[in-house]
Amino acid sequence: MLPTLSPAPIGAAFLESRVARDDGYIWPIERRKMQARGPTRERMVEDIIAAVREGGEAAVVTVADLHRMGWTFDQIEAHARTAFAVYKAEHEPRRSRRALGQRDSARHIATDAAALTVFVLPVLYWANILTGAL
Repeated sequence: MLPTLSPAPIGAAFLESRVARDDGYIWPIERRKMQARGPTRERMVEDIIAAVREGGEAAVVTVADLHRMGWTFDQIEAHARTAFAVYKAEHEPRRSRRALGQRDSARHIATDAAALTVFVLPVLYWANILTGAL
């Protein structure tokens, strides 16, 4: 037997959250009946992830896709923007730092050359003194 929704927002969020069963987690109520903000957005993000996985590399998830999954237009209007933002934040690839050799300006190259000179000259001087060349 599925629990009924409580008029209190905290109670509704608790009743709409995923429930652990023997075979995994389930959502206790239908998408169109969900009212609490947190569980609704969490489930919408899960649906976006599933739609992207089904779509392959060039996947596009639209409002019509969410509506076909069972979301109402009011729910989509209230929660889709945040759900897509959460999806992007969690699943987009992170930009990596550039490798040290990929400097893009003459100023960076000149700064690196000056720093190398300041480091190498004393090392060469002491190497010559220790080997007896000076």
